[in-house]
Amino acid sequence: MTKSDKSIGDNRVLSADLAVKSMILADQYGVMSAKKAAAGQCLALIDPSTLLPIFHAAVKCKENELGSVCYSYAIENVMSIMRTKAGRASLPNLIATLDAFLSSKLMESEKAMA
Repeated sequence: MTKSDKSIGDNRVLSADLAVKSMILADQYGVMSAKKAAAGQCLALIDPSTLLPIFHAAVKCKENELGSVCYSYAIENVMSIMRTKAGRASLPNLIATLDAFLSSKLMESEKAMA
């Protein structure tokens, strides 16, 4: 990895952090158009280094489309995530977020059937 590659990766993480914070704030203040725009930005920034904060925010803000993409990404890329030290360290948080996402989807399904 060159210095330029590291810089691009750092910028990606910072951009994802900003998009996540924007989505959470927009959700708290009820600005749905800003929340959707931030979710769209998060969608473009998903990679192993940004997956966990984006996925966690998607679950927290009930952004189901973004959460579904994060879920699929996590399942499809679990081995590449686990190859990194940071990925292995974040595994408990990733599992908790996967559980929260699946639980919310099950509750939605049960409500729809009732």
